Amino acid sequence: MPEAALKFESARRLDPRDLDAVMNLAAAASRSGDTQGALGFYAEALVLGSEQPAVLADVLSSRASVLASLGRRAEAVRDLERALASPGLEGRKRPLLERELRSLRSQSRTPAARRP
Repeated sequence: MPEAALKFESARRLDPRDLDAVMNLAAAASRSGDTQGALGFYAEALVLGSEQPAVLADVLSSRASVLASLGRRAEAVRDLERALASPGLEGRKRPLLERELRSLRSQSRTPAARRP
């Protein structure tokens, strides 16, 4: 486990409801290629941040990126739609998420490559 992740894990042990630590653990797991670990941390963050609209939008959009990287486009689209509908979404993030959503939707509609 990278040093930064160890520090976030220590912070989480001190306060299991430390949303920042959980989000940082999710990001660290994602960066290191541990997508399943990242999804687990994002699920935990969704519970912890469920009453904070700004946090909810961040968690959903971050989880959508991981889901998309795994080819789970339909789930990623749902997360992005929820993030865009969140009242806490920062204005500057909206265009980025809208672009990502359009891209995922177009990929979902593109037929799979035909085999010869």
